[in-house]
Amino acid sequence: CMPLQIPVMFEKPFSFSLADAQQMEALSKKFSTKIFTNFPSIWYPGFMELVKRKNEIGNINKIIMHGGHRGPVEIGCSKEFLNWLTDDTKNGGGAITDFGCYGASIMTALMNGAKPTSVFAVTRTLKPAVYTKVDDDANIVLEYPIATGIIQASWNWPYTIMDVEVYSDKKYFYAAEYHAAGHAPFLTTKDGRKTDTLQLSAPQYKDEVAYLTDVIKNGAAATNPLLSLEYNMVIVTILD
Repeated sequence: CMPLQIPVMFEKPFSFSLADAQQMEALSKKFSTKIFTNFPSIWYPGFMELVKRKNEIGNINKIIMHGGHRGPVEIGCSKEFLNWLTDDTKNGGGAITDFGCYGASIMTALMNGAKPTSVFAVTRTLKPAVYTKVDDDANIVLEYPIATGIIQASWNWPYTIMDVEVYSDKKYFYAAEYHAAGHAPFLTTKDGRKTDTLQLSAPQYKDEVAYLTDVIKNGAAATNPLLSLEYNMVIVTILD
């Protein structure tokens, strides 16, 4: 597609292998053709609002992201999808890749595309009879010069969960799409004793197809950094 100058959008993650990603990055630059990576979380109103307001947060010192569900077998994923999703070579891991990439994505955005100085992870398989080749539970720790990012990715939550907590020297931010309380998407901010919760409406684009269509057909600016090749090279580096 790159020599033909056909823009490509991958579903998350861009790649598990850094070597593969570097080859595709080189082709994208050589032929001046864009590569995008879609994460469903990009279109979560709470996550979008959090990234949009990151300059209000102050000096971030800790980010905690929870992501996952009961497991791809438990929620009824197709046989074809499961064959890929639970293959440690093709997918690079289980929950660590499937939901670890969401945490790597939001943390890369909040840290303005900076790479962490170190990455550490512990993986477990809590249901070995179900997931024989891959982890189903992972804790990833990203260290930055002034902050720590903690990603809790699992196929063992009793419910679907996707949320982010951000702590800084000024404020506390909490963005949620799916969480235990089961409310609609929201963003909560706490500054001293003042707490505000903002119920969020639908974003400008409902999904990646609407975004890509507007960029390619209508010439809209490809300004969402979460889809960019630059940010996703950082995300792949973390995963790899």
